[in-house]
Amino acid sequence: MKKFEQPAEQSGDEGRGAKWNETVESYFEAADITNEAINFPAIVRGMGEVEGRTILDYGCGNGRFARKIEQMGAAKVIGVDKAPSMIDLARAADPDSRVEYQANPDNTLSFLPDGSIDKAMANLVFMMSPTKGEMQQAFKEIHRVLKEDGTFVYLITHPAFIERGAPDYRNEFDGPFNYFAEEKPYKFILKDSKGKEIDEDFYDYHYTLATYLNTAIQSGFSITGVEEVAYDDPAVVKKYKIPPEFQKFPQSFMVALKKPKVES
Repeated sequence: MKKFEQPAEQSGDEGRGAKWNETVESYFEAADITNEAINFPAIVRGMGEVEGRTILDYGCGNGRFARKIEQMGAAKVIGVDKAPSMIDLARAADPDSRVEYQANPDNTLSFLPDGSIDKAMANLVFMMSPTKGEMQQAFKEIHRVLKEDGTFVYLITHPAFIERGAPDYRNEFDGPFNYFAEEKPYKFILKDSKGKEIDEDFYDYHYTLATYLNTAIQSGFSITGVEEVAYDDPAVVKKYKIPPEFQKFPQSFMVALKKPKVES
């Protein structure tokens, strides 16, 4: 195993955004079976009806899921990402799409008015937050732009099982995995469609389930449901030839939230 090297101390767009900017081409060579086969369906289940709604995709990457939500009948879809290169890639991917893309390198949604969004989603975003403070800022901004009774669904790599990886990625740690060591970086290594590893020194950051859930509550949300997302559908297992060792634990964790109505 190669020696684990800590990521350089970076912040703002010089951190996660800068790394995205450097790796957009190779990152999307990945097979990404877990994301497509089990993560996105879980997000859809959590959000419920999207037809006719205004939807925010927070951390949209290359926009593939934002465009899927558009195709499901959303009235308006807004995709935001910290990296301008991702936004450029999303726009180029489908010039005919009506999805509105916006870079937010400052981690805010200052271009959106209060209470302007019906539903929001964030897929595999908050593990990229190098600090709890950055994560808290994102939750508060999403809460601000949601309408009362609006829905926010986020999905993260299941923090209790990140050392086990998935069929299409693995995580590399600096020494033994310690569940309670928060804000600690770990290397996230994807595989392309041929099984070759895409090693771009890309890092996520570990947080406990308690931190993820309490951050949502402290930001003003009510939790309406959670789901431990796994390769538990026999049809999916057969289609993608998922090895037995990856069928015995959840790969992801989905949380569905509501912005409560303010009592008059």
